[in-house]
Amino acid sequence: MEKRLATIYEKHRLDKQEYFKRFGWRKHPLLQLELPAPECFVYREEDPDLPLLLDYISEGEGVVIVYGPAGYGKTTLLKLLAWETPGLFPTTMVTPIEDPGIDPETLLKKILDGLGVETRVGEPAKLLSMVVDQLTRRGKKLVLLVDNLGQIPSETMEFVASLVESGAVAVLAGLASEVGRCLEKVPSLGQRKGVEYEVKPMKQGEIGELLARRLAWARGDYSSLPTDPFSSDAIGEIHRASGGSPREALLIAREVLDWAITRRVHTITGGLVRSSPRVQRVTPVPGPAVDLERFSPTQREIIRLLRDAPSGLYTRQIYEGLGRGYDSIKSPLKRLRDGGVVEVVGRKGKSYKYALNREFLRRLREE
Repeated sequence: MEKRLATIYEKHRLDKQEYFKRFGWRKHPLLQLELPAPECFVYREEDPDLPLLLDYISEGEGVVIVYGPAGYGKTTLLKLLAWETPGLFPTTMVTPIEDPGIDPETLLKKILDGLGVETRVGEPAKLLSMVVDQLTRRGKKLVLLVDNLGQIPSETMEFVASLVESGAVAVLAGLASEVGRCLEKVPSLGQRKGVEYEVKPMKQGEIGELLARRLAWARGDYSSLPTDPFSSDAIGEIHRASGGSPREALLIAREVLDWAITRRVHTITGGLVRSSPRVQRVTPVPGPAVDLERFSPTQREIIRLLRDAPSGLYTRQIYEGLGRGYDSIKSPLKRLRDGGVVEVVGRKGKSYKYALNREFLRRLREE
């Protein structure tokens, strides 16, 4: 009996092998969404805050905040720090914390395990003393990389705060709202807060470099960074559809590349990107006109103010821009946020930065 699936897959395997050979790839360049190698990291030269973050890890003790929307590169940055910080600063010991729901005992034993210390002690307070003692004896500075901040229990974060008070550096990564809630629940972390690093959307050239570095990783050669088979207009369309989110850009590029491999298309154009199912799903369709009359007078004033500041405004900028006091805008702003019209896009200290939802802003500008 003919094995249809085996025949179909063998043809696909040979087509893929031929495609990879054409571009010199040893593996699929876009199959892995997480950072596969340090060389794949895209450093944004216009961003002065990353060197400051490294400076703080090297010299400081306290809390570093990394915040931004989902898919913008927070986890990627922490992974790079985990790889390269020990070589950059030999006296540091890096411990990633990324397990949702991790309890204090597991956290402290993970640190001790990294120090090569085995223990059967289960009481967190005693484990904390052991960690501090071992770090002091070895002359090591502990750097905690806390990812998925919103999923780490407050009880565990209390012990992170205790470690910071003992000389550790904690890099806390999450959405701006998650960071705010964490610092409210564990005030001692907020008191130790130093550098804040906002992960922003990538520009079109940076999306191009992101793809070029993944393609170079697949070749095992970073001496040049061509983007073939992606044309420049394809990269432009990927940037537009992804909104500058590196994760979304990689997902779009992977879908389009897989389509091109199965059809032996060796140049990926902007038109091909636009026709991909994922782009058609994420591209906003025309929505109903915005009826500003359904909002209160104060809400309409806030909307108009934020319309003219698409990158967002902090709370104080909003109420001062309207010539009002904070109490007069607090409730209207909260209702706009609860209704999805306004989003939190940043944070500085205890002040949140607000911007109009992108789709709402697009429809508002079409009026």
